[in-house]
Parts: sequence; structure tokens; C-alpha cells
Amino acid sequence: MSVSIGDPAPDFSLDDIDGIPTTLTEHRGRKVMLSFYRSADCPFCNYAVDVLQGNHKKLAWAANLDVIIIFQSTTEAIDNFIFKSRRTTKNRYPFTVLADPDQMAF
Repeated sequence: MSVSIGDPAPDFSLDDIDGIPTTLTEHRGRKVMLSFYRSADCPFCNYAVDVLQGNHKKLAWAANLDVIIIFQSTTEAIDNFIFKSRRTTKNRYPFTVLADPDQMAF
């Protein structure tokens, strides 16, 4: 399936870090930035997430944007490599973090 800029993205349902299903339709009517990452243990992906976190306030405020990041990893891997390795919690991240180990949204 091909999606172009400005086209509505197809809906998906993925688990967040707590295992709670989250759908794209929950953000219907809002601008959404989907940011896809290979795996939670990828150092380049982790750097990109850190940069996104640093720019989130400015980005979200300026564009009135919901930011969703999606990893091709399990919720356990995301918890270990993204949160525990930084000694932080999901509540400190200003965006939604979803797990997609089966690559359903990719």
C-alpha cells in the first residue's frame, strides 16, 4: 500500500508500553506525526528519539501535533532499552510510544 503526503493514513491498532491497544483513529481530526524506528536497541534510533524529545514541545506547540513513535520491538524491549537504560519512565516522554514487533504499521 502506498500513502502520499496529505493522504489519510490507514488505521492500525498497536499496544503501548502498558500493553493497552492504541489506534490511529483515536487521533482522528488532529494532525499526527508518525515516527518509525527499527528497534529499541538501535543506538541511532535512540538518538533520534532523544532529539525528538528535545524538540517535541516546540514541534507540538507550533503544529498542534500529536506525536506517535513506533518501534519494531516488543513492549519489553522498549521498556528495557528506552526507559530503564535512561532511568526514566514513560510518563516523562511527551509522546505516545507503541510497539510493533510484527510490523503491522510498517
